[in-house]
This record gives sequence, structure tokens and C-alpha cells, in this order.
Amino acid sequence: MRSRFRPKHQRLILQCYPGGRAGEKHPNSSELSYLLFYVSSRRTKLLKVARYLNQKIRQDLWRGRAGNVQVSLDIATALIEKCPEDLNVFADHIVSIITAVLNSNDLALCHYTETIFDVFCMHHNGALFTDDSDFIQNFDNLIKLYMDIRSRGSERDDWTAVSLQAACCIASSGALYASSSQLRFQISTILPVILDQLKKYSEDRFIQLNNYLTSIERTQNTSESTRVNRASISSITQDNPHDENDILALRALKKLFDCSDTHVSQIRFTSRFVIKYVIDHPSDQNWVYSAVDLLAQWIPVHLRFVLLRSLYEFLMELPLSDTNSLLGVTQLMSSLLSSNVSLIGLSVLDVLHVLLSLITQLLRLNDVSPDPKREKLLNNLAHAIGDLATHLYYSDQIANMAEEILMRIRPLPFERRTVSSNGQPKGRSEPIALSLPTSTMGSTMASAINLEKFIDKGSLSFFSEKPAIVIGLQIIVQIIHGANSGTGGINRKIIPIQSWDQTEWALTSSDVQIRDAYVDALYAYFNMEISSLSESGTIESPDVLGSISTGIVFLNKLHSSIYDYALKNTNTSEDYMNINMILLSIVSRLGLIGIVHGLPMVLQLQDTVSRTQDKYSRNSLASLQAVILIYYSTVADKLGIPKLKKQVDERIKFVKAKKGGWDSNLTAPAKLRADRQLSKSTLSNGDARNEKQSVAVEDEDDEQEVDDEWKPLPSMGNIDRGLIIQYIKESNAKLSIDTVDTMTSVWSKESAVQNTEAAQHLSIMDDTSPLFTIPSTTKIRSKPLRVAW
Repeated sequence: MRSRFRPKHQRLILQCYPGGRAGEKHPNSSELSYLLFYVSSRRTKLLKVARYLNQKIRQDLWRGRAGNVQVSLDIATALIEKCPEDLNVFADHIVSIITAVLNSNDLALCHYTETIFDVFCMHHNGALFTDDSDFIQNFDNLIKLYMDIRSRGSERDDWTAVSLQAACCIASSGALYASSSQLRFQISTILPVILDQLKKYSEDRFIQLNNYLTSIERTQNTSESTRVNRASISSITQDNPHDENDILALRALKKLFDCSDTHVSQIRFTSRFVIKYVIDHPSDQNWVYSAVDLLAQWIPVHLRFVLLRSLYEFLMELPLSDTNSLLGVTQLMSSLLSSNVSLIGLSVLDVLHVLLSLITQLLRLNDVSPDPKREKLLNNLAHAIGDLATHLYYSDQIANMAEEILMRIRPLPFERRTVSSNGQPKGRSEPIALSLPTSTMGSTMASAINLEKFIDKGSLSFFSEKPAIVIGLQIIVQIIHGANSGTGGINRKIIPIQSWDQTEWALTSSDVQIRDAYVDALYAYFNMEISSLSESGTIESPDVLGSISTGIVFLNKLHSSIYDYALKNTNTSEDYMNINMILLSIVSRLGLIGIVHGLPMVLQLQDTVSRTQDKYSRNSLASLQAVILIYYSTVADKLGIPKLKKQVDERIKFVKAKKGGWDSNLTAPAKLRADRQLSKSTLSNGDARNEKQSVAVEDEDDEQEVDDEWKPLPSMGNIDRGLIIQYIKESNAKLSIDTVDTMTSVWSKESAVQNTEAAQHLSIMDDTSPLFTIPSTTKIRSKPLRVAW
């Protein structure tokens, strides 16, 4: 009788409940259909229906009628699906209903809320987040309740599943983007639950987990909503080592990264929170380092750069004293940069400037308080720059990156660079040109200003001190190695020789670390950036020497510096090996161009040593003689002059037969610095016979090593200039008269740079001859180019 006096909407709702005390109930289908028709045709009744359901579900919870609670949840779910456009009308009641069920502490009912919460998150557009403070508070409390529920009871995994399922729903909800504050709150609330579940995994198991997730997604009906089918998850996870919670956690994380173009801020906030989580949990970072490229793969291709941008923004915000955190973020950057993930849209120079600025600031701090961890961090930053070079995003990228370093090693225009007692130049660096990226992310003015300020912190006196110069040259090596080991479909331009102009001072620096670092950088450039000559080689790129005049000026300056370097009477055997390595690299990689600008210098070096031999020890003379003869032999071989080659090799054999007449460390091909270090290590371990390591070659007391009849005067090993000229003219008719004259002309330091204009008009043979071509390392195959010098 009481039901006859109830309002119609209440009667229709009550008719949906089946009778009996079954533990699991579902609405009567025909009655539910009529109720849905009733509210859809009378939208004003929606609020009344939702309010009554809210009241009834609380009564049933209090009376322990779990079956009726399930029916109420099903009715509420059906209402959302039937009237999604009017969800805002009764959204607060849905939130209240779910909250009441979660507070019941009934595990089965809490699991049962998954469907209604998923449907609610799917259809809620977030409009109420803009002006309804009560709803915002209630919804935020609901999210917190869902995430906190994992700590309930003894069945911890089952309760955690409720939290992770809710996290999946939130991660897929469009309401995330209603406001920036809601986005921050919801992401920061659900991510700890997600990451706590995943942090236990190693690299291999994390990849396996992703493969399982992919399998599950393929089995689900793609025509359905984004609802997670826990039944399908359970069926797949029964026979593998990953449980349902792991899959849910990974799926929720994936949803936060795999979003549309309009939700870029979601990627940024999620990335920053993941980074912070890693920093706050230093003992649980293994899974992140292995998974960072996987995270990037989930992001749409054209938005992946946002992940790296978040990393370097976070890096900028960390205090320099927090070395551990800086190490963690830097390792994440290297992990991403060294992966196969393409970061299209990345502002390469912004990343480079940030890393260089950080290096400079750390070097300054290291001067005050040296720290081994900081040394490791500096090394990691250098490697990160090398990793940045493994992916090509535009044709001039590698050349621009190298130029950004080399420009800081040059003496500054209009300003005298002073040299300190330990051999490094001082002076302020040129200002850094800031390149702000344009992207769909829409950088705010504040972030642009922060980026510029951070870069400016490291711009003053940038590479004015020895440690910065050394690490800068090491970075050049990293860039060249990265560029020539990476992948990419872009036809890049190689680093032109002109980029090295005004850096040649480092070759004659009094500081051995600067000299060695410069030699390593030059060797990497000649032997990796410029391809070796081949029988079928042609000039593939017009930018090998960049500006012709500037490129030739550098070659002349470089040979002038080699001349000064060779004549230093304090040289060690290591120094002569450096000279030998650079000279042979120039000949083997630049061919005739290198010989034209190098042979006159070496001829003059021979004459100078002959005149001033009293300044040098016997060992120094032996080393100089070896450098010169090896160079002649290599030039003869490169020019294809067998008679000259035979003459030089016989002289080398004669000199080697005399004790103390030859430096055995000097070979062709030259010994690399890495091989020399290995050789030293072997000797120091006693694995070789008692030989001397590379020491200063000025030992005048080592007379017992020299035959009495042998005086290692340069004239005994010299090859006459006239004889070389004669062999060149007679044996290689392909060379023009101007080329031969230039190649064998009298050389002086003063005239080397002044001859640039004349060199521009020097025609170097037919461009189809492989001897006079400079293949680049680019993949492009352009037409052969005739080069005039």
C-alpha cells in the first residue's frame, strides 16, 4: 500500500529490484528499460531519480543488503550511459553514491564500483571543475579515497586492484583537462600508486609486462569504450608471472602518456612527476632507466620531445649541490637520447645550451670544492651531449652542435685572451644565441625567461679555464662519435673544417691535457667525420671545407701549429706520437688537399731541424727524423709515386738498423692514444720486457744505447728536397705545374696564411680521380664537384 503513495520515479526505481536475498543481483531488465525511457523523455526527473538512488543505496548499505546495492549501482550506471549529455545535472549524486560504497569497507562492493566509476570518468566533461567548489571538493576526496583504499585489510593485493582500476579510469578521463589545477592534483594523486606497483621490476621484466599489456589490448573489443576489461586481464594473467595489478598499473601509466595533441600538458605534468618520483626513491630507479624509452614510445611521435624538455627543465631547477639528483636526471636524459626513440620537434640547441651551462656552473663549483661525484656528473653530461648527436633532426645539426663548442675555444674577437701559467687562455666567451622552440606545447613567457636565465648562468667566461676547455674538446669527440654511430633518415652536412679555425692554439698549449684533448678531437674529426678516400670516391658534399678561404686558412694555421709543436725541445715521445697521428690523418683523409698544405711545412721542418740540431737530444732528433720519414713515405704512397716510396722506405730501414736512430713508438698507421694507454698498462704490470714508458726524450745520458759509429744527425735520414720535387714531377704527370710548385714551395709561417688567395685559384686535377676527392660521411650522393683552390 505504501508504494501507491510514492512518487512515480520512486515506484519505477523500486520495480527494478528483484526479490529474494541473493548475494548478487541485477536490475529487472524490462523495468529498467522503462525507467530509462521515463527519464530520457523527462530530463527534469533525472535529478530526482539520482537523489533517490543516493538515499536508497545508503539505506541498503546500513542494512547490509549488498545485492540491492549492486542493483542501485547498475541503475546509476545505466542512467549515465542513457543520458551522458546531462551528467552534470546529477554528477554530485554519482560521486556521493560511489563514496558511500567505498566507505562501506566491503571489498566485493568496492570492486563493483569499477564499472560506474569508469563510465562516469568516460562521460564527465569536467565542466563542474570550473565553478562548483563543492563538487570539486567531493570529487577530489573520492580520488583520494580510491587511492588510499589499497592499504586496507589483509587482502592487500585485492584492495590495491581497486585503487589501480580507478587510476586507469582517471587516466582515461577527459575531465583531467578541465583545469590545470585539476590536472596537477589528479596526476599527483594517482601516480604514486601506479609507480609503487611498477618500481620492483627489472629491465627485462618491465618489457615483458608491456608485451603482456599489448596482448590484452589486442584481445579486447576495440569497438567498446576505453573501459578496462578485468575479466580478460585475469584470463591472460593466470598463466604468466605478472599479476592483474601489474597490468592495471602499466595500463594506467600508458594512458597518461598516450594522449591527443590537445593534452600536451598532461605529458609534461606526468613526466615531471615521474622524474620527481625517481629522485625521491633513489634505490628503486632500475625500472625507470629501462623504461624511459618505452614511455616515450607511448607518446604521439610529434610530442615525444616534451618528455626530454621536461627532463631538462627539471634539471634546471635542481640545486647544484644536489649531485645525486642531478646524476639521476642526467642518466634519464642519456637513456632517452641513446634510445631509438625519435624526438621530432626537439630544440637541439636549447638542450645543448642547458647542458653546457650546467657543465660550466659545475666546473666553477668544482674549483671551490672538488667532488668525485661531480666529476662523474660532468662525464655523464658530456656523454648526454654525445647521445644528443645520435639522432638527426635537421641537416646542419651536427655542424651547429660542434660549432657551439668550438666557438668557445677560439680567442675572442676585439678582446685579448690572456694565458695563465698553466697554459690555458682566459677571457669572456661570446654570448650564447638563445633558440626558443616553437611547438604545440606553447611555451609560456615565464618558462622561456627561466631557460634564458639558466643558460646565462654559464655563459660568462664559458671556456676560459683549463677544465672547461678539456671537457669541451672531449664533448666534440662525443658529438662526432654520436653523429657517426646514430641512425636517422636525414642527409646531414658534415662539420666543415672552417669550424676549427682559431682553435689551433690548443696544439701548442703548455698544458699537456689541453694538447692531448685537442689531438683526440682532431683525430676523431679527420677519421670519423671525413671519410677515407676510396677507389670509387667522389666529392659528395660541397661543405667539407665550408668557406674555401677559411678552410684553407685553418689548414695553414694547423700546419703552422704542428711546426711549432714539433720544434719544442721539451717534447715527450707522446708528443711526437701526437704529431705523427695528426699529420698522417690529414694526408689519409684530405688527400691532395692535405698534402698541398702539409708537405711544404714538413720540408721546412726538416731543414730547420738540420740547422738547429744542437738544441735537441739524440732521442728527440731520432723522433723528429721518424716523423718526417714516415710522412714522406705516406705522401709517396698516397700520390702513387713508387720510386719515392722505395727511396724513403730504404732510408727508414737504414735508420732503424742503428741503435738509437729510430723512435719505435712512431709507426704508420699511427698508434692511437687509446692503444698507447693500453701499452703503458701492460708494461706497468710487468707483462713485457723491461722497456721504458713514454717519458721526456731529452735524456742526454743514454749514450750506451747508441752505436759509436752512428751519429743520429738529421742529414743521415733526410730526403733531399730537390729529389722529392724531381720524383713528384716525373712520376705523376696528372698533377698540374701549379700544384707541384705549391706542394714543393719554400714554406714559412708568415706566408702560410697569406697564400690563401692564391690557393683559391689553384686547380686540383680532374674531380673524377679518387685521389683528389673528399667523400663525406653523409648518406646523400650528389654529383661530383670540381674544387678549385
